[in-house]
Amino acid sequence: MNKFKLWFRNWLYDDHSDEAEKVLAHDDEGRNYEDDKTLKFNVTTARGGVILTVRNYDQRQDRHFYTAHVLHDDQNIAEGVAQIVSMELLRSS
Repeated sequence: MNKFKLWFRNWLYDDHSDEAEKVLAHDDEGRNYEDDKTLKFNVTTARGGVILTVRNYDQRQDRHFYTAHVLHDDQNIAEGVAQIVSMELLRSS
């Protein structure tokens, strides 16, 4: 390794190690919302449509529940996602 690369590597890891450790050690306790009451959505494109996966956390059972919804190509994707989001919000409350 040439001298510049060694110097740069040492500068990168030695001088900023405190900042890197802070970033790596960051926990999500300072959030402004309650994670147990959030719904998380994943939208995945698939052959012939879209798969919408909803993750919900049940605090009483300490479990995550997953629900998959399939929207076909012949459907309006935006309206379908809006209906699923509305349905899941009503179900979670």
